[in-house]
Amino acid sequence: MRIGIVCPYSLAAPGGVQTHVLGFASWLRSQGHEAYVLAPEANRLERSVMSAGRARAFAYNGSVARVAVGAQAMFSVLEWLRLGCFDIVHIHEPLVPLLGLATMLKSQQPVVATFHAQRSDPSWLRVPVSRHIAAGIAVSAAAAVGAKRRTGITSYVIGNGIATPSVIHRADKQLSPIVAFVGRFDEPRKGFRTLLAAWPRVLQVMPNARLLVAGPGTPIPASNVEYLGVVDTHSRDELLTQAAVLVAPNTGQESFGMVTLEALACGTPVVASDLPEFRAVLSDKQGVVARTVPVGDYAALAAAVVQTLRQPLDSKRGIAVAQRYSWDTIGSKVLAVYHGVIS
Repeated sequence: MRIGIVCPYSLAAPGGVQTHVLGFASWLRSQGHEAYVLAPEANRLERSVMSAGRARAFAYNGSVARVAVGAQAMFSVLEWLRLGCFDIVHIHEPLVPLLGLATMLKSQQPVVATFHAQRSDPSWLRVPVSRHIAAGIAVSAAAAVGAKRRTGITSYVIGNGIATPSVIHRADKQLSPIVAFVGRFDEPRKGFRTLLAAWPRVLQVMPNARLLVAGPGTPIPASNVEYLGVVDTHSRDELLTQAAVLVAPNTGQESFGMVTLEALACGTPVVASDLPEFRAVLSDKQGVVARTVPVGDYAALAAAVVQTLRQPLDSKRGIAVAQRYSWDTIGSKVLAVYHGVIS
């Protein structure tokens, strides 16, 4: 198949949707399909990725989204559709201006839409796009509920994919007490302030512990805390492999726990906020494979981190859970939706 994929967010900034889109496009090509991506600020040399121009920053869903707006974005959509001759068009976050909405209106090919964000808009605030979308996908049950309320569309629930075959699995050696945080730590909903509040309690018990922080933001000085800045996928996996625990103290508005799955895939124990969206992906038949704590409870967070440093969780269970979200599994489910739409 010849597939066009729209990502509304700038590829110059890190984010879960961007990672998902590029990972899925790469997997499609590995399966013999042609996959072409349209996104703002692509700045990539690949012929299969087209830039929709510069992006502007807007507040969205408790975060800051860099999206393309204006005439250049519209022109890019028209040119991309004209050159693409796609069999199907797949739009991620179709309600985020401008690329998704413009593509829906102008595409002559069937449109599949994936909803990532969990939104709590009132049910009367519906966006009339259902007639433009042949099939909807949501990355979680929470995202599916939000999509239904906003559009009236009933979506297939298919999680985000992760590149589990490429991870560097933990070596069989004594690990240093490294605690990892991965994400945009400036954003309140990522819960980094809660982790900083918990950190002195961790150091009281384990004074040699180190907190390594990967992601964009303005560093906040603290003892035994090192800020790595934005890292690439390989460096992130190396960090997770070295870490004794990943901490995800998010406060809410999450639709999927991608970074927690990436940690599990590296054989790294996870301590996370007790959010329904996290529990949904951090569970197997025996229960939750991570330690969870109440949102914002820094004392409980510190205790869980110390407990995990002293008594690591079963990494084999975590790796098995992460494998459920490999691209071979997730990608095949999305292809099944494509075939259903085309047939």
